[in-house]
Amino acid sequence: MSVVMIILNLLLAIVLLPVLILRALFTRPKVQHVERVPDREVDIDRAVESLSSAIRIKTISMTAPQYPPQPFVEYRNFILNRYPLFAEKAQLTIINEYSLIFKINGSDPNLKPICMLAHQDVVPASPDGWSYPPFSGEVKDGFIYGRGSQDMKGTMIAMLEALETLLKKGFAPQRDLYFCFGHDEEPNTTDGALNIVKHLKAQGIEMESVFDEGGAMLDGALLGIKGKTLAMIGACEKGYCDIEITTNVTGGHASNPSKKTAVLLLAQTIDKLMNTPMKAVWTPTVKETFKTLSPHMNFLFKLLFVNRDLLSPLLMFALSKISITNALIRTTFAPTVLTGSDANNVLPKSATVNINSRVITGQTSDDVMAHIKKVAAKVDDRTDVKLVMCTQPTPYAPSDSDAYRVIAKTIGEVFDDTIAAPYTFIANTDSRFYYPICKNIYRFTPFNYTVEDTGRIHAIDERCCIEDLKKAILFFIRYIENACGSAN
Repeated sequence: MSVVMIILNLLLAIVLLPVLILRALFTRPKVQHVERVPDREVDIDRAVESLSSAIRIKTISMTAPQYPPQPFVEYRNFILNRYPLFAEKAQLTIINEYSLIFKINGSDPNLKPICMLAHQDVVPASPDGWSYPPFSGEVKDGFIYGRGSQDMKGTMIAMLEALETLLKKGFAPQRDLYFCFGHDEEPNTTDGALNIVKHLKAQGIEMESVFDEGGAMLDGALLGIKGKTLAMIGACEKGYCDIEITTNVTGGHASNPSKKTAVLLLAQTIDKLMNTPMKAVWTPTVKETFKTLSPHMNFLFKLLFVNRDLLSPLLMFALSKISITNALIRTTFAPTVLTGSDANNVLPKSATVNINSRVITGQTSDDVMAHIKKVAAKVDDRTDVKLVMCTQPTPYAPSDSDAYRVIAKTIGEVFDDTIAAPYTFIANTDSRFYYPICKNIYRFTPFNYTVEDTGRIHAIDERCCIEDLKKAILFFIRYIENACGSAN
């Protein structure tokens, strides 16, 4: 965006300032009649023991020979033994040896089923730097420590504890209820969730809704909404691309470097790409995000976002300066793996970088490739750009569907002072495979993580707060009741 455009936009905003102020003053939040429901009795000690035991089973994604499949069999048996009523009521189908489909029959076959997702696999964890061994499931000072405690065995255990609690009370759903647990979400392979969906589609099953991990609970102060928690419901997710950029030149001895080595050209290409972003866009979901949240904002934020159409250049400029909001409005690029010479004193003939790109709704892998090739050519014409793998951005699910309203209602019933809003989930989940059997796909993680604990996901000292686990169980109890109804 040019400086001239920003200045012109600012001048126009100054001229129209009285109109902008009036629009902001007369924008009021929609009244949401959702009352908190009393908390149920939850056996939190049992739930803590369940999560701790689940963590101790090393279901590391099977990406290398040192990560064998046996823990996934052990984990399946753990679920069946730990949740006897669930095991008794549910019909189990095993997909590709390790992925699991559990189905509980509802009383009304005319109602479409709902589906709840979680993945069994976790990323590897070296014990270096951990306060407790990463697969110990240590319980300390109100937290359960261990790999997968947040991503995402904590969520899976909360789901199962919720359903087992309901079944103990005689709960019988009106809708069929599916729990689908893939085994290869982390490495982005396609043995698990993709084949679960193929199986369900072959059975002629169409889901009313699909619920998966994703949207976070954030401090509203980040967007000028003090005293409120923002419950962000992922209504779509960005695409995922890995692209290799390779520079090719004449190699040689490091004692006599040329002015344009492969590594230097690659570094210049990376720098050029990172400073040449793709165009920022207001996607339908992002528009809906700020339309929902802006009436709750303080006056300055409200003034900006209520008048988004007029102030778009200024807002785009501001949002682009913050990493998390920048990721909501544009396709991003992240250099990850670098390869070059295999010796310290050798100039390589080629150097390669993997660019991990997250593609915004409305753009495609073709758009990304065209952009990167154009940028790379400006640095040197001896550069190759290759698409390694890609999934496209998903369609967006509407925020006026019954399925969305059930999630938003449940959030309001369980969590205090919370505003639910749709948004674009910037990572990827198993739910991206489920569009052939469902259009109402939403992503939400009912844990109120701190910024510090968010940084522990896939990292050292990953942990789950026991109080958050209890709240998540309460959320899933109410969500299952609201989404499925009861035959009793």
